[in-house]
Amino acid sequence: MKKRFLVFLLICSLTIMGCGNTVSVDSTAGRNETKTSVPSLQKTSTEEKKTSAEPTKDEWEGYQFAFSEKQGFGTYISEDVEYEWDDSNGLTIYAGNKGYIPYVLMFRVSKTSHTPKTYFADYFTPSMQQEYGDRLVEVGETKEYSVGGKKIVGTEYHYLVQDTEVILLRLFEVDNFGTYMEYTAKYVKGEGDETLAVLDDAARNYTTEIAGN
Repeated sequence: MKKRFLVFLLICSLTIMGCGNTVSVDSTAGRNETKTSVPSLQKTSTEEKKTSAEPTKDEWEGYQFAFSEKQGFGTYISEDVEYEWDDSNGLTIYAGNKGYIPYVLMFRVSKTSHTPKTYFADYFTPSMQQEYGDRLVEVGETKEYSVGGKKIVGTEYHYLVQDTEVILLRLFEVDNFGTYMEYTAKYVKGEGDETLAVLDDAARNYTTEIAGN
């Protein structure tokens, strides 16, 4: 009888220990899981935090994925460059020091009635003339540019900042959904190679295939 009682106590003890371990594991499992495959961005003042998402393909080694759920797009850019999100400008990718020229902008608008021709003739060129006035020294021809392996219509603008001539290349791309992407490359004249390489990467790797979009 005494031996049976000891065996009974031993079985109960092992059962309680096993239950305790199970509860401990379950209480922490999935605590930090997200509902989407791409981490959600949190707002800090006017900026959106950089994503910690890692590239999922071998060809993206050396790249980082910058995306915005609010604007519904993302792009792979070099891990060596800095970027930030802003409600007014969209994605800014710095080809040099953060906060200064040179840089590339990407901004997506959900709907537009513009064609590339009317966008520049009726909207963007007049806005540049109004903003820079006499400092706008040259407006280039509206034409197709080869960027990121595709043809995108754009116009090049030259304006003065004190004695420095700055080039602003604006591109306008309409997709099959009626939305459009504005690309802007801004750099000092004669120093645009690195900036245009950043633009080429950003346009080539642009995607709307992100979680929740």
